[in-house]
Amino acid sequence: MRSVRSLALTIVLVAAPVAALAGTYTGRGETDWGYTNKGYCCEDAVTFAQEDSARACERAGGYPEIRGSSARGRCDWDIKRTRDGGTIYRCTATASVYCD
Repeated sequence: MRSVRSLALTIVLVAAPVAALAGTYTGRGETDWGYTNKGYCCEDAVTFAQEDSARACERAGGYPEIRGSSARGRCDWDIKRTRDGGTIYRCTATASVYCD
């Protein structure tokens, strides 16, 4: 009976760190001013955020899994008028990739 409890405790202790890795890590991305297209600005910011999330997963000892071919995340943007009357954007984003 004692060896069964000891074995069960060992399994729990070994499995606990693995379970802690599974999940997501939120990454952040930011572009600089200069984008004339808001869509491209957000796409790049989200891509940077996904890469940041993947690095956080790897630092934790996991394996990032970026699903799909498009960047997904939340993007906010700032807009500014240029001297010649044009518009430029600066974007910030957050994204999470799954971490095994």
